Amino acid sequence: MLSEQASATSPAPQASLQGTVVDSPGAPRSPLPDRPARPVKNTRLGNYELTGFLGAGATSVVYKGRHRKLQIPVAIKVIKRSALAGSQKVLSALVSEAVLLARLNHPHIVRLWDLEDEGPHPYLVMEYVHGMSLFDLITRRKGPLPLPFAFAFIRQAVEGLAQAHTLGIVHRDVKPGNLLLGHDGTVKVADLGLAVVVGDRLRREMGMASENRKGAGTAAYLAPEQAYEPASVDFRADVYSLGSTLYHALTGRLPFDGTSSREIIEKHLHETPVPPHEIVGGVSGDASDLIMRMMAKNPDDRAKSYDQLRIELGRVVGDRRAPRPLAESFLAFALA
Repeated sequence: MLSEQASATSPAPQASLQGTVVDSPGAPRSPLPDRPARPVKNTRLGNYELTGFLGAGATSVVYKGRHRKLQIPVAIKVIKRSALAGSQKVLSALVSEAVLLARLNHPHIVRLWDLEDEGPHPYLVMEYVHGMSLFDLITRRKGPLPLPFAFAFIRQAVEGLAQAHTLGIVHRDVKPGNLLLGHDGTVKVADLGLAVVVGDRLRREMGMASENRKGAGTAAYLAPEQAYEPASVDFRADVYSLGSTLYHALTGRLPFDGTSSREIIEKHLHETPVPPHEIVGGVSGDASDLIMRMMAKNPDDRAKSYDQLRIELGRVVGDRRAPRPLAESFLAFALA
């Protein structure tokens, strides 16, 4: 799932886990720490060997690993002990994420390999993307990304999100850290941990009950309706977050800043960001206008479909994808 460079947290303190088997029959029940070793070489989790630390969030830790027999690299999302102790909803969310990922077999979405929802360490095993996230690219660049590259990146992400939309799935946490660029120039959408199903057909097929949806997402990129009317959220919320992401990529700064999540969300609700072309001279008026439409406060003022968004993106940079060497050369620059 995450690339080696896409760490979601600051370095964790060292811990001695090397050689530990944590969930095999007869193995010592030495739990994985909530703040893991870095690296965690030779630690086994089922059929997998953990080889490093990738990142951590509020409820989970993500490791780089390898299938012990197939010898393929994977990303393993492990639920924290503290999160499991607090609520079974965390485990249910992990299983829901796995079920949704299993339905989304698409080249622009990170693939699911395995799920273990029993035992002391529930986890997902996902495709490991050799590369980095858009957030890491922005950070390493220390400023705006070239317009053709940023739009080519977003256009690929649109393909993954459009596939999710055909099944009635809304991601709800689109942001630079969840868009991964592989060494081959392919962009993949990651982390469906906050995704919801809004389509009745998929809900019936999966035997899912109606959800009492609450606000969720990352404040810096959050669609207004996700804060004030979460039950009404549809794919247009992802379009807004994608616009916020593109804004960040093209300007090198967030649409809104603040000292707290609440302050930033209030700005998403009530303020208009400075148009990108007023911040960066190389951004065209057409590109700037499109981003502002994607970030319209009223969902009805955004693209009515992903097909329409594809057309609008194409009008700005042409109807062909940026040549692969562009992605590869930029990635080489970023990794240098």
